[in-house]
Amino acid sequence: NEALDENLSEAYKLLLTCSDPSRFNDASRVELTEGMLNEIRNRHMFVPELAIAQDICDVQGEIYSVLHGMSDKQVTSYQANKIQEKFEDFTQYLSPEQIAAGYYNMSIIHRALLGEKDIYDPKENNAEKECLYKVIENTSDYKRIRYCLNRLGPDYVNKGAVRAAYRRALKEATLPGDLYKINISLAEWYENEYKPVIGYAGKEEHQEPLLKAELHYSEALRYSQVSEKPALLKKIAKIQLTQGR
Repeated sequence: NEALDENLSEAYKLLLTCSDPSRFNDASRVELTEGMLNEIRNRHMFVPELAIAQDICDVQGEIYSVLHGMSDKQVTSYQANKIQEKFEDFTQYLSPEQIAAGYYNMSIIHRALLGEKDIYDPKENNAEKECLYKVIENTSDYKRIRYCLNRLGPDYVNKGAVRAAYRRALKEATLPGDLYKINISLAEWYENEYKPVIGYAGKEEHQEPLLKAELHYSEALRYSQVSEKPALLKKIAKIQLTQGR
């Protein structure tokens, strides 16, 4: 978790402490060397969890070096794909949120190769998009979900994956502010999904997106600040009028 959250220094300290608690009881004073890493790697052959942890640290170290210009190699798509392949070898041992964190970090490398652009061209950088898809499929972090959707733009059409991601986020969230924002996002997705059908006014099966949007706006109302309530009530009223209620 420390490595995937880009806290590499803390990650390696924990790795040393777990490898040999008596020798590295104060890992903050230890100067990490390649020889030391090779030494503990040999010891990890008999402890799969630590071997995987060290591999993840090393992959994240490569990502860090590339993004901060510390690598002696020029960043190329080939290099980025090789790092991604290394990470993907370990995904079967990771939790969904850890997988999402890894793919998020990989997407940053692919984005760096594309260069900073305000307008996202769907024909460009499929590698980054594939990583963002994987983040949406695995994460429960609404901030990561929103980042991915903002980066992908309106061309991302897998509404089911987005709704599933936001529902996972709802289960994990505990703070009122987070619950408010997640419910708002879900409500907006359902509201945008509604398409009026001529001749079917009032038919509930065609208004299901509106019913779900109203539900999530109502939930958001529970966690909203006083200043936010009038706008939410207007949204709920608008949806009810559309349903003929």
